[in-house]
Amino acid sequence: MEIISQNKLKPYLPFLKWGLIIMGICLTAMLLFKDLYFYTWEEKMETIIYSIPMVFIFFLWLRYRLDEKHTFEYQLFLIDTTVVGLSALRLLGLLFHSGHVLFLLYTLMTTENKTYKWISGIMLGFTMCLKIFYWGDFITQVIGGTMALFFVWLRKKFMNKISVRCASLDL
Repeated sequence: MEIISQNKLKPYLPFLKWGLIIMGICLTAMLLFKDLYFYTWEEKMETIIYSIPMVFIFFLWLRYRLDEKHTFEYQLFLIDTTVVGLSALRLLGLLFHSGHVLFLLYTLMTTENKTYKWISGIMLGFTMCLKIFYWGDFITQVIGGTMALFFVWLRKKFMNKISVRCASLDL
């Protein structure tokens, strides 16, 4: 069951996709300006290199997710929302996982677009290197990666059910 029928959104998709890219660029630029204006270089460096790119990547992922066939199936939408929510909770210091690794690994494995896969794969590798060699952090990325793999498994399980249901409707 779809939350929103993709057929109803079809005429608006080009505008929505461009809107997401523009919002990603604007929000990323505003955060960059804030960091450059208010913080010391040590604080700026980590935020600019590590955190701000995730804002743009999030909007880029949303843009590419709109191209996928079953984006608005309620089970898949709920899983995507849960992953984004758990990743965002890390901003508040809640839970003990890497929100970057959770989001990037999950979206890398569940997004069909090759461009996005390259971007998220590079960012995931960079994130893991930064965590290991700069912060000496092994634990949070293992927990985030494990969570991501669980949600990938759950999404595939629901995708199989959706595929069976759609195949039975086509008969």
